[in-house]
Amino acid sequence: MKSSTTTFEPRTRHDGLPHQNPWIIPAWSVLLSVLTMWPFWTALTTEDMTNKAFALRDMFIPARVTANSITMGATEAAPRAVPQDTMLAILSPAIPASTIAAFVMVFSAALGAFAAAKMVQTMAGGRLIAQFTASLLTVWNPYVVERLLQGHWSLVAAAVLLPAVAYFAASRLWGMLLVTMAFCAMTPTGLVLAAIISLIFLPKWSERGWIAFASLLMGSPWIIASVVNARSVGGTLVDSASAEVFAPRAEFNTGTLGALLSFGGIWNAEAAAPSRIALSEIFGIALVSILLLGIRELWRVYRGLTLLTIAAFLIPAFLSTEIGIEVMGWLISTVPGSGLLRDSQKFVALAFPGMVLLIGVVVERMDYRRDRSPSFFLEPEAEKASTSARWLQRGVGVLLCVLIIGNVPGLPKDVAPVAPRSVSPVWEQISNSVSAAPRGKVLLLPPGNYRLHGEYPVIDPALKLLPGTPLDPGYLVVDNRIVDGDKTSMELLREIMQGRDTLQENGVGWVLIDWGSVSPRLDMSRAVKALNEGGYQRTLDIENYSLYRIPNPNLDDEHITDVPVRIGIGMYWFAATIGFWLAIWALYAAWARYPNWWRWRYLSGRTPAPNPERVSGDQP
Repeated sequence: MKSSTTTFEPRTRHDGLPHQNPWIIPAWSVLLSVLTMWPFWTALTTEDMTNKAFALRDMFIPARVTANSITMGATEAAPRAVPQDTMLAILSPAIPASTIAAFVMVFSAALGAFAAAKMVQTMAGGRLIAQFTASLLTVWNPYVVERLLQGHWSLVAAAVLLPAVAYFAASRLWGMLLVTMAFCAMTPTGLVLAAIISLIFLPKWSERGWIAFASLLMGSPWIIASVVNARSVGGTLVDSASAEVFAPRAEFNTGTLGALLSFGGIWNAEAAAPSRIALSEIFGIALVSILLLGIRELWRVYRGLTLLTIAAFLIPAFLSTEIGIEVMGWLISTVPGSGLLRDSQKFVALAFPGMVLLIGVVVERMDYRRDRSPSFFLEPEAEKASTSARWLQRGVGVLLCVLIIGNVPGLPKDVAPVAPRSVSPVWEQISNSVSAAPRGKVLLLPPGNYRLHGEYPVIDPALKLLPGTPLDPGYLVVDNRIVDGDKTSMELLREIMQGRDTLQENGVGWVLIDWGSVSPRLDMSRAVKALNEGGYQRTLDIENYSLYRIPNPNLDDEHITDVPVRIGIGMYWFAATIGFWLAIWALYAAWARYPNWWRWRYLSGRTPAPNPERVSGDQP
């Protein structure tokens, strides 16, 4: 038998340039994930997270999420926490929910940054500096900081994954596309964002149809629950006044459009990045202005993406005007489910894939020796570019990186409030008490669904920790006027605060008072008097909490079930599982094609050349 050896030859890209070390971009992506998502990395490296949780505004993720009516979507209100809280409640008995959320965040940031670099490399012919810049923009921007500080962790995961959705869709890597969309689908908005991007990058209508069908499967948990529960209870309270509350917000002196162009402008000023100043917003506007120089090139290849990128800035800006607020107010008060569009600033994330490609276009266009063809792809003549042109490209790339960092200069420190915090151990005692008889709803006092945890407001922990049916009023106060909210919960709160006891007849089995969240201006005397005169037993009085037991509650009105969400979760997992096995099959096929991929000389930029003896057909 003749001996056969494998020789290696230099690996080159499609543009004729030497292939870069494949470890560089993955390492850079992980580094960016560590810098921007370090609170979640901290959770992964903490030995014991049992008594800790991610607690900030709309986010409360303890180690164990209880499967109650809120997390399972069995409420009269819109299932806003579905499917993210549903999956955390199902999986947390085996894996801590905080660990799951932390893994999702660090994985999403790393994959999104890596995919952004791959988009620039394969779709815009970008060199290493352009890839570095695109990865940086994906995770280092005010949008990520503001949404994390607001507690929208799953939305941030979906936003940074949009370049991955675009790359996998354009590459037709169906398994990875479905898996990535499954991560995005943990929140309804994330699924909408991912579906739009995937449809933009898929060229064939048949492929778009299959992805649209997969999107419906992944959205089944909240779609089915919304339809079934809306038919059961006749809908929920919707007020057009909330359109003004959630409209994008102007920052400094550049107006709302300036804030949006710099990827900021969230409706809640308290969630803005602390390090952002007027100069930061100018940096952001300058960044976008430079990138828009490549809009003509983007239009030649991806017209749909170009329109989407522009619309991602202009439509939210319009919806912040008086006319736009009126349009949104009419929409959310007349069209079921349109409340998903109310917070329009979050749709700025749709511009991420377009901005990533614009980075590649602008940086590569700095090579004045390059053939000015109407294509993104470089010609082989690019390898003859002069040294000065290469340095010009690098200089522009560094300038863009400076503008990106200057847009939110204190990012690692700005997300410090997201870090895990201690959770009072009394919640275990409260949960054990509520788990006992009698059954019934849990009324939470004082009115409102936020509690003060340190110096920051946090969604009431009882909504995620207590079993049964904790009541979430879910309302907003706008100009001393209550908008939105759950009708049943709000009516119960109104009556008990006025001293009227209608608890038993409305199915309330427990009343929990958080005295630490009672403001000095709030009068709780009539509510306490009604509880005492009713002869209700105070079963717990620990730290700042008082728990009252309401015997023999009326349970006849329990007509909301979690069956729709469970059916929807099954459909979600079906689509995600198909994607997982398709991804595994693709990895196996790649391994079979390149069995020596793990060798350092291959990873360092050389590929095995065909063996001449085997090619000629010689046999032993």
